[in-house]
Amino acid sequence: MANIQALIRIIFSARLAMLIALFTVGTFTATTIFPEVPAALAKKKKKKRKKRKKRAKRKSKKKKKSAAAKKKTVAEPEAEKKEEDPLARKGAASFKVETTIDTKKFDKSAQADAKRDEAIEELKKLIPKAPKSRKAEMIFRLAELYWQKSKFNYGLEMRKLEKDYTNWIDSGRKGREPTQRNYTRQSELIKQNALKLYEKVLNEYPRYRRNDEVLFYLGYN
Repeated sequence: MANIQALIRIIFSARLAMLIALFTVGTFTATTIFPEVPAALAKKKKKKRKKRKKRAKRKSKKKKKSAAAKKKTVAEPEAEKKEEDPLARKGAASFKVETTIDTKKFDKSAQADAKRDEAIEELKKLIPKAPKSRKAEMIFRLAELYWQKSKFNYGLEMRKLEKDYTNWIDSGRKGREPTQRNYTRQSELIKQNALKLYEKVLNEYPRYRRNDEVLFYLGYN
């Protein structure tokens, strides 16, 4: 019986020693033969973190650009609203630009109006002496100058009307109410001069290249 127990102890000790040896060899192999495996895993994780950071930065830049574009889109219409024609008015002194010639840009200062008067007088002297091939163009140009002058005068008249209308309201509506008809007589007379010249171009120079514009101005008025 004692011999059997001794034999069992010997066998158990031998197996235990074998297991310890196998474990030691496995650990040595994993750390010595393949030491690059943990390092490779760590490197991959580092690369993934870098990629995530780059994607996050790109998304952030896109969001900023999108926000800036939206602000610009909103700001542009507001800027356009601010840049209104100084002759455009509301209420009692309303003036609405409708025709192509009305939308043409021209200097609305008093100095420019004085130069416009000089050009009108000069054209009036030159037209009778001009060759027939150039008369239509010169008359058309004179009509345009009259039209621009009528718009300039109209702006002055509307400012005067607006001021007088405000004073009339502030005074408790005493006296006669200021009306547009009583303030726009001068600009209306100048406009009639322009229309007469347009009619002259149409009637005397039916083949003039800009008669389509002439017809439009006459038809509108």
